[in-house]
Amino acid sequence: MQVPIKDIKISPRIRSRKVDVEDLMESFSIYGQLQPVLLNQDMELIAGFRRYKAAKKLGWESIEAKIVDVRDKKKRILIELEENQNRKNFNAEEIEKAKKLLARYDKQGFFSQLWYETVEFFQKWLNFWR
Repeated sequence: MQVPIKDIKISPRIRSRKVDVEDLMESFSIYGQLQPVLLNQDMELIAGFRRYKAAKKLGWESIEAKIVDVRDKKKRILIELEENQNRKNFNAEEIEKAKKLLARYDKQGFFSQLWYETVEFFQKWLNFWR
């Protein structure tokens, strides 16, 4: 659900309020907001402070948010910790795989694109039958 940014209340945070959001602003400009911020029913921000700051700096009037029923302050802190800790970055092997996949789509020409799409089709088909 879209929520007006001006309605979001910022209570004391674990993370410093001085966070770098330039990379996130660039991502928002290219891809939009991929994950909602978390708010409690009183419109207090629980998780997604960087998303909130990036949207605000971009001049957005509203932001995608999920409302969760959290009245207990301890639980709010636990959710903030959980949301920020349980992310796993790609390892070097996974990044290399992504670069190779992206390189396929940078190739120009009808036949090379047809080839890659055919290979993808058969890979999916084989994985389906395994």
